[in-house]
Amino acid sequence: MSTERLDEEFEYEGRLVFNGIYSTTILDSGFEFDEIVSKELTDFSEGNIESTGRGYRSIPFQKMVSSEPRVGDQIEDFLEKINALQYREEIWEYHEVEVDGEVEEAPVKTGESSFDAFWAKPNYLFVRGKKTEADQAGELLSGTLKEYLDIREIEFSPDFLLWLFSKEKNSEVLPGPLSVNMLTDARVESDEPDLFGQQGQVADSIDVTKSTPVLMGVLRQMGIIQLEGVFSISGVFLRVRISSEGRIHVLADHAIKGSPDIERMAVSIAFLKEFIDLFDQWQRMESERKYPPEQFFEDIYKECKRQGVEIQFSIDDVIREYRQKGGPEEYNQYQSGIDEFSD
Repeated sequence: MSTERLDEEFEYEGRLVFNGIYSTTILDSGFEFDEIVSKELTDFSEGNIESTGRGYRSIPFQKMVSSEPRVGDQIEDFLEKINALQYREEIWEYHEVEVDGEVEEAPVKTGESSFDAFWAKPNYLFVRGKKTEADQAGELLSGTLKEYLDIREIEFSPDFLLWLFSKEKNSEVLPGPLSVNMLTDARVESDEPDLFGQQGQVADSIDVTKSTPVLMGVLRQMGIIQLEGVFSISGVFLRVRISSEGRIHVLADHAIKGSPDIERMAVSIAFLKEFIDLFDQWQRMESERKYPPEQFFEDIYKECKRQGVEIQFSIDDVIREYRQKGGPEEYNQYQSGIDEFSD
C-alpha cells in the first residue's frame, strides 16, 4: 500500500463524523501496522464501470501533525501512537452523453466513497465516514487484520451519558485531561411509548442540565441517548455531539473553527482517544461510582419544582432503579424507608 507524501497537504472531505468506534486487542505481539497493511491492503488505482477503482493509501499522520505549528505540544503528545489510512472506492453509473452529435448511454464516474481510519495503538480504532462506510470499514479491516487484531465495536451506555450529565450538573471534575465547559443539547428516549411520548430533545440551551424536559425525562427513566456541548482537552475547546450508538461528531466550532484540516483532525483524534479512555474508566468503576447518587434525582425533582413544573408522577421507580444499580447496601437503605418524592 502506498504512503501519502509529506509535501502533500492533509485534507478531508465532509464532516468530522466518526461513525465507527472500536476497541482493539493485539493478537500477535509481532504485529507492525505499517508493515502488515503495506502487504495485505491493495493500493488505490483508477478503474472503470466493469472494474471499479478501489484501494488504500497510508497517511503519515504523526509526521504531518509534527509539521503543523498550530498543533500544540500537548495535543501532539496524545497522538504519539496513531497510524492512519484512507480507503477510496469509485462510483460509476450509466448516463446519457452526447458523442459525435448522438446521445447514447455511457459509463460515467460520478464520485467516490471513502473512509479514514485511525488506529490509536494498542486500544482503539476510529473510522471517519458515513454510517454505511464506517460499517464497511469495520468489516474490511476486521477481515484483513483478523490474525493480528481483535476489533470490537463500541457503543456508549445511556448510563454513561447520564454520568457525564450528572458530573456537569454537580460541577464535578472528570478524571483525566478532559473537561466539560457546558452542555447545550440532549436527547432522551424510553423503551416504550407513553402519554409523555417516547422521545424528547432540547437543543441550543445555555445549560441543558437545568432544562426541565430533559430532567423530567430522566425522572421518568428515559435514557440519555445523545449529548452535545463544549469540551476542553489541554485547554483547546471544541463542540462535540456524542450519540449512544457509538457515533461522535466534532463540529467545526470554537477553537478549531477556521483551522487547517490537519489541526482539526489532530484535535479530534486526541479528543476521541481520551474520551474512549474515559468511557473505559467508567466501565471499570465500582457500582457506587458509576451511577448518580440518590441526591442527584432529588435535586432534579427540586429543580423542576423551582422552575414551576409540577411533577405528576412518582419518582420512586427511578430512585429504586439506580439504588439497585449502585449497590445493594444503598438499595436496602432505600427499601427500609427513604421518603418518596411524589408530593
